[in-house]
Amino acid sequence: MMKELIKYEIISISILAIIVYIGYYVRTIHIPDIVADYDPWWYYRHSEAVLKYWFNMPKWDILGYYPPGSPYEIHLGVEYTLAIFYKIVSKFIDITFMQFFIIAPAIISGLSAIPAYIAVRYLTKSRIAGLFSAFFAVLAPSFIGYSVAGYMDSKAFVVFYSFLSIFSLMFAMKRKDLVGYITAIVVNLLFIYTWASGGWYPLIAFLFSFQQFYSLEFSKKLFTKNHLK
Repeated sequence: MMKELIKYEIISISILAIIVYIGYYVRTIHIPDIVADYDPWWYYRHSEAVLKYWFNMPKWDILGYYPPGSPYEIHLGVEYTLAIFYKIVSKFIDITFMQFFIIAPAIISGLSAIPAYIAVRYLTKSRIAGLFSAFFAVLAPSFIGYSVAGYMDSKAFVVFYSFLSIFSLMFAMKRKDLVGYITAIVVNLLFIYTWASGGWYPLIAFLFSFQQFYSLEFSKKLFTKNHLK
């Protein structure tokens, strides 16, 4: 029995790895030499500033709405994530920040299959459901269009953190201990810091679902109690 479980686990992980690679590959069929659009260039400039200044960022971005410029964005989760990973990758690979930045959306989008798989498998207890969710999560045409090589936007991070946030909330509900609560808090704060305008939505959805769940449980208990009488 244990050997069968290990075999199926290895098969599932292998298929998931293939999905991650496909998610990366379809976005890198054409790799441009430079950042592809206006919004990605905005992220590139700010990520480059993070690399240069780290936690001593300038207060004013002279190129934002030039002239006269604009205050620097407060929520820089995308930029700090890219800068940190570039620092790590550049220790092992000779790559410029521009080259890394161009392929970064493809890498992050491919990796989004992992939290999608984990979240759905954790919810359904089904490897197949997890794999199908991972496949469709990273290969949705509308998602691919906003995360191809050279088009670095927040979309790739939004998909990644959405599934990770959903998993962290389910994880916290099941464990009901400090580890679960800290995990959910950290993950959701990172999502909010990365996507300030919408990073709250998993928490809002969770609060609504939480209320509905306990209302349903209360109704079941009340019905059972009255039925037994």
